[in-house]
Amino acid sequence: MAAPAEVTMKDLNGDWVMNKTLSDDLDPVLALQGLPWLLRKVVSWATITMHVKQYIDDVGITNIRIEQTATGGIKGETELRKLDWSEVPHVSGVFGEMMNHSRWSGVKQNARSGDGGTLDTFLTEGWLEEAAGTREDENHVQNWVVNKKGGWTAEQMWGFAMVDGKRYHVKKFLVKKGGEMEKVKMRTLHIPNPHLPNTTRTRTRNQIPNSTISLSPGLLISLSLLLFFSFPPLPPKLKPPIPPLTRPPRYTMQMQQHFTPRGHQETRGTRHETLDMETEN
Repeated sequence: MAAPAEVTMKDLNGDWVMNKTLSDDLDPVLALQGLPWLLRKVVSWATITMHVKQYIDDVGITNIRIEQTATGGIKGETELRKLDWSEVPHVSGVFGEMMNHSRWSGVKQNARSGDGGTLDTFLTEGWLEEAAGTREDENHVQNWVVNKKGGWTAEQMWGFAMVDGKRYHVKKFLVKKGGEMEKVKMRTLHIPNPHLPNTTRTRTRNQIPNSTISLSPGLLISLSLLLFFSFPPLPPKLKPPIPPLTRPPRYTMQMQQHFTPRGHQETRGTRHETLDMETEN
């Protein structure tokens, strides 16, 4: 369902599911981030669910904890967004090691990118202006993600926007690698929790529901192919060498015969014979 009015950037607690119909195709961004084609297809088929817990810590910093799960056998991940622009390391099973920076942001008042430049207009336009942070101009969450090994950066902006006359939670992604850049929008559906009243939306970690993973035959085949191409082939079975064919050795025997015919002078003759003989080893 679309986000109700009481759900704002100040309180994102609850479950959110990516709406594939209203969201952009993620494939161009995932390709730029280095994911292989087959894994990108598995991600495109999967249903992505985010279990969000938002709270303020002892020093007054807003924290957003996201437990992300997906169908199709994709391993879930947990991310922490600490809105003070500090470095928060994260190791992803899909993208590897990354460094995250997050903060409240007013896209029009202090629109600065994580690299120090001006934010792209793709990230700053089309939002509902709803106060959420410690100041009235802080109405969005900005994330700056650096993946040194992959050689890419990702800038994200979270907020609310109107889509076809309905209010949705929207995340915009701008990914850069070298001289290339890709932009996508993700729109999510809010899943109300019937067990919690609207006035009490905080959760403990143990209260976050576990996700169920369903594997269709098509996904099973895709994952099998992915595993097949992910591992090197086994070495061929070695066979003992076949000895070359050899002929038996040839021996030459020289024989001398002495004969004296009766009534003649003795003569000598020599005869050579070549024999093929087999020897025993």
